[in-house]
Amino acid sequence: MSANKSPWAWVPSLYFAEGLPYVIVNVLSVTMFKRLGMPNAELALYTSLLYLPWVIKPLWSPVVDVLRTKRWWILVMQALLALSLLGLSLSVPSRSYALMLTIFYLTAFASATHDIAADGFYMLALSTHTQSLFVGIRSTFYRIATVFGQGVLVVIAGLLETRLGDIPRAWEMTLLGCSVLLFVLFLWHRLSLPAPECVRPAAKQAQPLQDIGRSVVTFFRKPGIVVAMLFLLLFRLPEALSVKMLTPFLNNMFLFISFGIIALARLKTEFAAKHMIFLFITLVISLLVIMGLKYVDRIERFMYIFAIVGIILLLIVAFFGQVENGAKLSFAAGPIRFQPSEFIKLSFLFFISGCIVTFKDMRGFLIASIGSAVHVVALVLARDLGTALIFLTAYVFVMFIAYKNYIVLSLEIGVATIGGISLFSTYSD
Repeated sequence: MSANKSPWAWVPSLYFAEGLPYVIVNVLSVTMFKRLGMPNAELALYTSLLYLPWVIKPLWSPVVDVLRTKRWWILVMQALLALSLLGLSLSVPSRSYALMLTIFYLTAFASATHDIAADGFYMLALSTHTQSLFVGIRSTFYRIATVFGQGVLVVIAGLLETRLGDIPRAWEMTLLGCSVLLFVLFLWHRLSLPAPECVRPAAKQAQPLQDIGRSVVTFFRKPGIVVAMLFLLLFRLPEALSVKMLTPFLNNMFLFISFGIIALARLKTEFAAKHMIFLFITLVISLLVIMGLKYVDRIERFMYIFAIVGIILLLIVAFFGQVENGAKLSFAAGPIRFQPSEFIKLSFLFFISGCIVTFKDMRGFLIASIGSAVHVVALVLARDLGTALIFLTAYVFVMFIAYKNYIVLSLEIGVATIGGISLFSTYSD
């Protein structure tokens, strides 16, 4: 490495420049298209495909390794990224989804190529000892870019939307700022990146492209390689589609929550304040559960606890609950009213699943059936027949999926039918 080129001058900024386009393409694009009015179905499909270049980048990484230097590829890709973000900025006012997606795909391929060159440059330009010292630094600045892209940039776009009252204009200016930032990083790296001989192509081949072509052909002639490649490409496709819906889902969720709080505030301010407290408590509990689950190796070990707690809560409602529209749905503890059946729906499924996973035979079926029957009886005592039907239906389908026994399924449906007719006769009088 050149003596006058300190790694501190280029490692942090290089990995910030690596992380920022990735976040813009894969995260910020979802928020932008949602704000511009793209339907959720199209949003999930088109933006999930933006991740494809990072999946298949090993296909053209040999070209980056052989042609030119890693430094050359880094600078060219950063310049291309700055230009593509400028093009995105100019295309937003047109609201042409096809044009914007085309530029996003170009940005994605440029960013994936930049990743190949940047990672290779880091390995070649630094000694092994220095690499180990800076591995935490590069990861930190990559994460900073992630936070900046999906946090700071979204906030900036939101503030501009509020200030300007024009959503396309706000995103046009946000992307223009990203373009300027990438261009500044390009200029900085043009001055700060070292250019030692070790970051040049490792081999001076007479016909590098022909050699790469022969390697690719040989690779795809291997038995089963097409099936393996299709598996690698399609295995995580459902996850990619569902993850892209997270931002629209959260957007709509908070929108509806806001509408509800506003409606309650118009009726009575105390109602809105109480529900805000409930929302905060629910959020804290949800986060604690999510953080706690990773410390639980086998959640099925708590199946009996799930069943006992659920049954006790249902019996409390049945004997001490308040009647609402003919059914006992909740009970009060001071100023707070609880409707435990909503939480017990989850614990009930955990109990049944635990029985199936733990025993893997008819013992699991028997224990799950007895526990399910007690749950349903407790709900019937509370006259909460709608929830009882939901529990019974969930039990029947889960048992059938687990055991695939049509005889047992028929018996379960028969017993449920007889019980339903009896309950209807009892409570309709």
